[in-house]
Amino acid sequence: MKRYRWTKFFIDTERNLVRHPTGAIDPRTVSGAVGGVTYKHGLLKIQDKYDRWLSLVPPPLCVPIEWHELLLEAESAYVHGDYYPALTSACCLGERILNHLIIGLRGYYTSSSRYKEIARKESFQDWNRLIETLSEWGILNDDLNQQFKDLLNLRNPAVHFGDIKDRQNKSGRAVKSVYSVTSKMFGMDSDHFFVCEGELYIPKDKIEEPLVKEFIVPHCYLLGYKHRVENRDATPTIIDDEIYNEIKLTDEEFIEYRKAWKKGEDKGDTLSEKSPDKDHNEPPNHANAADS
Repeated sequence: MKRYRWTKFFIDTERNLVRHPTGAIDPRTVSGAVGGVTYKHGLLKIQDKYDRWLSLVPPPLCVPIEWHELLLEAESAYVHGDYYPALTSACCLGERILNHLIIGLRGYYTSSSRYKEIARKESFQDWNRLIETLSEWGILNDDLNQQFKDLLNLRNPAVHFGDIKDRQNKSGRAVKSVYSVTSKMFGMDSDHFFVCEGELYIPKDKIEEPLVKEFIVPHCYLLGYKHRVENRDATPTIIDDEIYNEIKLTDEEFIEYRKAWKKGEDKGDTLSEKSPDKDHNEPPNHANAADS
């Protein structure tokens, strides 16, 4: 009956507004974006800085995991023109993501042939082993597998006294690669969500997937189709004061009931009863989080 609704995420849509056909020709949109880059990175060579900023494609919405904040620092270095720090920090984040995935998910794969290799250690430096293990578990598809390998090829020369010429191009590739990985695994480019009335939910058949269970569900609320969002003391508060009968709904049926309820055409009065006690779910405040 209930679905997990994604409510806590990083949001970054400014570049999308500029790239949109109307935004690209609206001088106010472009001026505001240039002003923001200038305020953060300074006026010197501002056109180059703006072009680098606009060339990046961060996920519009992304799970608020700690290394996403760190990636913003790598982006800042790249936009400012500090290419070597941007290159090395983005590559280090690739390694941090691989470690986070291995350590966070290995408990689900104790019967894996590789489990003994990664069972006890708290950090790993062998990218190839990490990539192969995560691919074997089905966490990385062929595309993600190749993106991490490409990132490794950028990392090794930068860290181990190799060729660091063309740092601008390499640092841009590294930052873009990590953004792509985060978007495909933890953002809107993944298949972890379905949309209903502008709201994001986890599909029923995804709930037990280890990646979703460990990295996505903690940023969601389990809600029935009659929940609502109210502004209480300037804080968005999710309220679901219904007792729902144990009736199984497909994702499509959940969407149908949710849409009907929001339109005031509740098709599901027979599926739930009013609860004597209200259950208020208040998402914690987060400087970079938003409610969908």
